[in-house]
Amino acid sequence: MMWRNKWKFRESYVICLGFILTGILLQLTIGPINNKGMAWPFNLIACLLFFFLAGIIIKIYKHSTIVHWLGSYYAALANISGILLITLIMGLIRQTPTFVHLSDLPTHLGLTQILSTWTFFLQMLWLCLILYTATLQRINNLTKRNIPFLFNHLGILIIVVGMLCGSADFQQVEITSKLGKAECIGIDRNDHLQKLPIAIKLNKFSIKFYPPKLMIVDRLSGQVQPKEKPQQLLIDSSFTQGKLCNWDITLKKYLPEAANITTRDSVKFVQSHSYGSTIAFYIEAINKKTNQQRTGWLSCGNFLFPSQTLQLNSTEDIVISQQEPRIYTSDVTLYTETGLIKNEKIEVNKPSHVNGWDIYQLGFDEQRGKWSDISIFRLVHDPWLPVVYTGIIFLAIGAFWGLIIIRRPSKAITFKEEKS
Repeated sequence: MMWRNKWKFRESYVICLGFILTGILLQLTIGPINNKGMAWPFNLIACLLFFFLAGIIIKIYKHSTIVHWLGSYYAALANISGILLITLIMGLIRQTPTFVHLSDLPTHLGLTQILSTWTFFLQMLWLCLILYTATLQRINNLTKRNIPFLFNHLGILIIVVGMLCGSADFQQVEITSKLGKAECIGIDRNDHLQKLPIAIKLNKFSIKFYPPKLMIVDRLSGQVQPKEKPQQLLIDSSFTQGKLCNWDITLKKYLPEAANITTRDSVKFVQSHSYGSTIAFYIEAINKKTNQQRTGWLSCGNFLFPSQTLQLNSTEDIVISQQEPRIYTSDVTLYTETGLIKNEKIEVNKPSHVNGWDIYQLGFDEQRGKWSDISIFRLVHDPWLPVVYTGIIFLAIGAFWGLIIIRRPSKAITFKEEKS
């Protein structure tokens, strides 16, 4: 009968359901978990106390049914099923930041912020107990073949502990630095102002763009022609001639930095290196079927100058697309509370590291483009990340060690012939 003998799948999934219902009940009565109260050093104290007490209980009751069950694959599979269910819910229901408070039922149940629910916390706590119990049981019967098992389980345990404890100490702040001014106040994940131990002064902002593209668009609908298979021409440094639909395009003049001069009946671009200059092309378009010929200036425009298109006929215009940024860089000076002054060049996917903070290039003033006088940075502080990396190293060691044991050839077995 159930609960009287060794606990197997039926008991395990009943306990899993119990954890889920308990988590939902706590969510409805207490509300979501506020992990700010478990920031350093309380998270470390709670972690050490939890594993100390659990170790004592497992040692004293090592022959009990529940301890045997915690170290079994029955409990592990039921726990994994619960975690997979949570993951499935996260994939089906859009998750919102923790500072967003809605009054609908999914939010009240924590389904839209599931990583801060009691259900998720209880499943992770149960996972830690399973890994810890299985590790202690294998240590008591340590053999060479158990070593990969220990490294794998310890690795997962360290990763989970690092993620749970680190969630309270994790900080992510966005800061906007203006050219020539040091800024140390940013906005955190909850849209609150936060003073940082680091000030950032923007010295120079630079950007490189992908080449622009020429397109023929319908003037009324704005659709790129032809509708069935839209065509584009990439205007890179090697471009001189190309074809769009029935039009032969020839580049006559290219100005990477230009300003427009508007007269009563025409628009002309001239080379200009002044503030706000834009890119401009002078092209010739010839339609081989109708022998129509059009010439004129094209520009994608910017915050100072409007875009310029060329009318081909009564329904179509040839336009140039907005340039897409390829890479942008900020030359900055970093100031810390300890008196450190550091000059850095921060690019996308090439962050700067100072005093435990990772500083990423996040954005700029997109309207001003290369003339942007601000840079937007994302600062991330995750002091428990080395703990997670340690768990990953343990996993790698366990996997490598397990491969060695599996690939090791077994000893040859010889048979002696029996004498008749």
